[in-house]
Amino acid sequence: MALDFILPIGQQAVGQAALAITNLTGVSQADVSLGAFRLQAVDTATNNPQGDAVLTDFRIANQSVFCSNGTGFPAAALQANVQAQDYIADVTLSAGTSVQMSVQGGAAAGGYDASAWICTDPISPGELPEGAAPGDFSLSDIALLFPLSPAAVPAAVGGTVVMEAVCNRTCRLGKLFITDAAFTGTAQVTSVLVGGEEQLAQSTTVGIALSGFHPLATMNNGDFDLDKIITPGESVQITIRNGTAVGFQAFGGIYCMSLD
Repeated sequence: MALDFILPIGQQAVGQAALAITNLTGVSQADVSLGAFRLQAVDTATNNPQGDAVLTDFRIANQSVFCSNGTGFPAAALQANVQAQDYIADVTLSAGTSVQMSVQGGAAAGGYDASAWICTDPISPGELPEGAAPGDFSLSDIALLFPLSPAAVPAAVGGTVVMEAVCNRTCRLGKLFITDAAFTGTAQVTSVLVGGEEQLAQSTTVGIALSGFHPLATMNNGDFDLDKIITPGESVQITIRNGTAVGFQAFGGIYCMSLD
């Protein structure tokens, strides 16, 4: 069957200005089943992924996949070579409807390039519930990403900041990602609170190296998933402690797992 491989989400945008927002839209020409999705936001000059670029909106058939009030999900956590199990949309899309992404580029003076896509398959026999049509899904079916709001880590040894967001749709939290623009010092995650409950099994505040949450860190999802259900009104709070006197901006987000 034709038209069942990948849906490009708009044309590649090249040479976008620093911090500019790029809107990408892909319209399916056929009824399809959606799978894994990717976003590339890279420096125009170097083609390196931008640690400070963020996905500010992601919609399937005009319905948001975000599960929090966080302002952006790290684009680097959605790049093609991210070290994570593929999380898939796992819903159907009817012909003529769209997938949309909006990305804000990083601060690099030379600007950035952006492109995105989502994998597709033909809708298999029996995939749709009786009486359902392609494109029929509930908001819980597309509870895919939990963005956290960026946070400025103080320029002081031992300085701390809390990066957080409030849940606005029930979801099951998976792998946590944290990125930054060009920080080269040392920092640690010293607390991970979900709904007010600490997730780090520790007797003292010792922390985990920030690099452990980088999109290219190779810790498997099964070992590194939070695997916690969070409901509207509850918050996720990540405390970051600086190990040097160099401040930086941190960006974070969490993949969401199936509620089933």
